[in-house]
Amino acid sequence: MRFSTLIPSAFIGLAVFIAGGTAAFAVDIPSVITFDGQQPIEAEIAKTLGGQVQNGKLSIDSTDPQGGQKTAYELDGAGVHATFADVEIDPNPDPNGAYFVTGAGIVARDGIVDNVEGYMFFALTKGGFVIRTVYKGTVTQELTGKLSVQSAPGNPVRIAARENGPGVVFFVNGEPIATVLDANVTGHGTGIIYLGRGKYVFDNLSMNTTGDIGAATNPSTTTPPANTQPTTPPATTASAQYYVSDKGQTTGPMTFDHLVELLKTGAITPDTYVWKQGMAGWAAAKTLPEITALVPAPQ
Repeated sequence: MRFSTLIPSAFIGLAVFIAGGTAAFAVDIPSVITFDGQQPIEAEIAKTLGGQVQNGKLSIDSTDPQGGQKTAYELDGAGVHATFADVEIDPNPDPNGAYFVTGAGIVARDGIVDNVEGYMFFALTKGGFVIRTVYKGTVTQELTGKLSVQSAPGNPVRIAARENGPGVVFFVNGEPIATVLDANVTGHGTGIIYLGRGKYVFDNLSMNTTGDIGAATNPSTTTPPANTQPTTPPATTASAQYYVSDKGQTTGPMTFDHLVELLKTGAITPDTYVWKQGMAGWAAAKTLPEITALVPAPQ
């Protein structure tokens, strides 16, 4: 699985290793690969993963009947502290269970000590996620769970891993979901991974020295702002206080009339996430009955 070798942390620009252990490119970090077709490294990543850069994203269609596991674009060095990527998945799990995980995500803490490799990976799966630590080719820890927001075609989820002392904190849309520690897994290699059959899309890949995990791509896992929520339920729609989450920023409270004005002027769209007291969580504006009555259905 391993594609890279150790790079001294003193390097300002780290080298990128693809599939052979030879430095293919040098990049300045922190950096973000947007897969817009403008960076030479994009073609190398796509080739290694058997995918292609299209529509501003890295798209992979894995049809291997036996499943498979591929990793690319590993940076290795003590200076790399965090990785994040926007991931869309459309997995095709083998009904016979031929492969142990089907999904896509990121690798962390990849390293070789005494000729033995250890690493962690965090993958989005159908309906949830899996985090595993692997040492000597054996799974030593596993954590699985469900998510309130699902990654799907056209619906990316930002996942991230940040080194925390000897462990790693994993995030979904900016929110920590698990901290994992394994004394045998101590490397600093990081990258992206997919496992098993399916269609997988990556965008906005970052491997950085700052610990940055980026803003949430899809805010529906985010808890509405606790300090500014109304303390009593609104008596009528007109008096309800709404919050808007758009492009990683939350604004509010605002009146229903103000919300409608934002929709009419195009400042937000019917797909923008909103919340008001009494709702279980964020939802697209077009799903609220009071908005549905005002916004025409798409033709």
